[in-house]
Amino acid sequence: MSEQNSKTLAVYDHLAQKYIDNTTVHDSLNPAKAKKKRAKLEAFLLESFSKIPKGGKILECGSGGGKEALFLKKTGFDIIASDVAEAFLSSCRKQGLVTMKLDIINDNLPNGLSGVLVWRTFVHFAKEDLEKVFQKVYTALETGGVFVFNVFNREDSDVDEKWEDFPDEYQMGEKRFFAFYSEDFINSLIEKTGFKINTFFKQGGDSGRKWLCYVVTK
Repeated sequence: MSEQNSKTLAVYDHLAQKYIDNTTVHDSLNPAKAKKKRAKLEAFLLESFSKIPKGGKILECGSGGGKEALFLKKTGFDIIASDVAEAFLSSCRKQGLVTMKLDIINDNLPNGLSGVLVWRTFVHFAKEDLEKVFQKVYTALETGGVFVFNVFNREDSDVDEKWEDFPDEYQMGEKRFFAFYSEDFINSLIEKTGFKINTFFKQGGDSGRKWLCYVVTK
């Protein structure tokens, strides 16, 4: 594991509850906007995993407060919510979710997965960590399995990486590592690992291209 990821994990390990609380505050500032974004994300997740039979096993890595995992559970999937921070796992368990304490970089993933979701988590992964995880996900997925993820778009940044603590409602009191990736790099990594791209688009931010979003299959 890179030093960048290790230090960032340590921040979330003791500030996870603050992150959950900050997210709630952020959504409360503009409930209509938050509701619209949530509906759009849930529709995307349903479409992304539509070829997986209901009851298929999906692992979410970096579940945080568990919103996406809970939605997938309610739609009929066998979802495992995973994270490193105990406060995140506790939040997920309180919602009736099956949880797993998992460091996706260093720990083994369960085999025979129908899907893997890593949403807004790879923002903290240095290049060597990202390459390692792609191969692990590929190995854990069944043939035809679906991998859904996003990364920060280098096209929307003037740096490759930075340490930052966001202001206002997202301020946590400690800086975290953030990485930005080019479309060419991610596409080459997908091809190198053996995945095939099903869906790709850019979204978010003032530019509409803050995130590179992918749905790929094994």
